[in-house]
Amino acid sequence: MKLIFLDIDGCLNRQHFGKDEQSKFGFDDECVNGLRYILTCCPDAKIVISSVWKKFEKEPRVSEEVPWIDVLERKLGAEGVVIGKTPDMEGTAATRHFGNCTRADEILEYLGSSPKPESYVVIDDEISCYKGTMLEDHVVDCEIKTGKGLDAVNACMAVRILKGAIGPNAADADQEMVPNICYQSLFDDARNMADTLRKIDAELAMAAQCKGDCPGGYPPERLLPNLCEIMYSCMGDYNNERYN
Repeated sequence: MKLIFLDIDGCLNRQHFGKDEQSKFGFDDECVNGLRYILTCCPDAKIVISSVWKKFEKEPRVSEEVPWIDVLERKLGAEGVVIGKTPDMEGTAATRHFGNCTRADEILEYLGSSPKPESYVVIDDEISCYKGTMLEDHVVDCEIKTGKGLDAVNACMAVRILKGAIGPNAADADQEMVPNICYQSLFDDARNMADTLRKIDAELAMAAQCKGDCPGGYPPERLLPNLCEIMYSCMGDYNNERYN
């Protein structure tokens, strides 16, 4: 059996917890499709919830009546695919990292107390806790800073880890071609990059007095903030506080 250790916020949606644990978010269909793709490629894979969502039975923004795991399995079309949760070790004696237990600790505890899986992958958007552990080569990074979520490329990466095509035993595995699911994602990325470059070119021309509504150009100190605004807005992660 293969195992998928699954974080939710930032992975199955493009948002994550704020200070209020009750401020939870639902599922992004594109991200759920990525998980469905993994399960299609690895039909013997099962899901273990490593997310803080394991503390909650119901997720109000998904359904006030139906447990959120049931909602997820219905969206995946895979009843019974979620087989467990990692232990909640917060506040226990078994802690590391300055007394705070991490998701890495909880996953390691789960692996140590369960039958050894054939292979496993960790899907998370905050990966610092996995550095230097035996889990490091099994992690798919959904990138909390960019809000990628479990996109097509990450889904393909997870499949390759579960099948042994990359990771600690990759030397003994057959290398696979990147599945077709990646092509549309790569095309979209290229198209977005081209659009971003066109906007940057226009901004540089305006700053250099070549065109636009700024006769004589504008002060050089405005150029970097304006270019940052273009970059962050095109990435879908624009935030004034990040460059001011």
